[in-house]
Amino acid sequence: MKPSQIPRALIDALLIISPVAIAFVRRSSTPLLVLAALWSLVANRTHLKSQWRAARFDPALLVGLALILIYGAISLLWSPLPARGVKQLVFDYGVPIAAGLILLIAPTHAPNIRAQKIFTAAIVLAGLAVAAQIIFQLRVESFFNPKEQHTELWRFNMVVVTLGLMLPALLLLARRLPIWSALAIMSVLVASGLSQSATAKTLILACFATYIGVSLLPRRLSLALAGLTVFGLLAIQPWQGRIVEQGFAAVGKTEILFNSARERIVIWQASGRMALHAMPWGTGMGSSDAVSETPFAKTMKPEEWVGLRQTHAHDAFLNVILELGLPGLVAMMLIAFGLLRTIAHLHDHLLAPALALMAQIVAVDLISHGAWQAWWFTAIFLGVLALRRASPADTQSA
Repeated sequence: MKPSQIPRALIDALLIISPVAIAFVRRSSTPLLVLAALWSLVANRTHLKSQWRAARFDPALLVGLALILIYGAISLLWSPLPARGVKQLVFDYGVPIAAGLILLIAPTHAPNIRAQKIFTAAIVLAGLAVAAQIIFQLRVESFFNPKEQHTELWRFNMVVVTLGLMLPALLLLARRLPIWSALAIMSVLVASGLSQSATAKTLILACFATYIGVSLLPRRLSLALAGLTVFGLLAIQPWQGRIVEQGFAAVGKTEILFNSARERIVIWQASGRMALHAMPWGTGMGSSDAVSETPFAKTMKPEEWVGLRQTHAHDAFLNVILELGLPGLVAMMLIAFGLLRTIAHLHDHLLAPALALMAQIVAVDLISHGAWQAWWFTAIFLGVLALRRASPADTQSA
């Protein structure tokens, strides 16, 4: 490969290196994403304006992303933890979002079968590496990183979740590379099954259920159901904990809830009450760690107050509403609208995997972690880039 061609191979290289890298160093994906973006930025600096225009990002998506950045910065004025808020806004949100957008407009070679084979092989290797470390109860990272001298299985959670976001691309590749894709899918399933991550298992279920459902339903109905689901979930966020609890109680199945699920319901209820109290402006960027010390929080029941003492709401959507209030909710709705409108313009064969990826993102955001996670934004962009590279170049838009 000529030196001048290297920038165009960046995306394929990133998708091949990242899965293997995170299998051994779990937080390596964001530095790799940023390095690839910087390289692309420097190599293509004279064509950035034309590339941005050619990308045709949905305006609602960009406005939503920018609104979180701008209002998040404003909310630092009343945040009880402004330093933490700056760190989360800049490094956990701004940097991976900017890097991802740069790579989405980066010029690339047309997708080719050789790169796709190497990508599937990388997923197989990553899945096997994770499985082996779990089976033998070791973490390669602990041998050379003094801060990672632990072998707990939960430390593989973010790795298997990231690998799970590759499933829509692998399902799409199954038409062209059935054996390679099957091996890659199986490696992801095995690694996730061996891990302690309920989030990864939920993500896998969301992927296959959505992929099958969309494949069977008419295009417009699939898009309509996706829109109703996403906007409905966003609208009920402050009351989600109460709804889930009452739903299980109504059918007499509260005993099936495992401990972490019960804890999440308490956290959602407490965070929801706090979010409603802090409307319309929110508690401020990065404030989740401190909301339990507010006067209103002290009026809550002891079990609810304990729920607020968590570092985040274990629900990214609710976390945004808690800290950024109504503007945060509007921003998320704009992002969702922009994503759905973008997906609506995709070719028919891309609809099922694209909606499956969106379902995975929504599922993880609903039950797993807080809103400001650099590794998670990186994983989302890796999933999007993988899906784009898994499709023939001339069939990405309808």
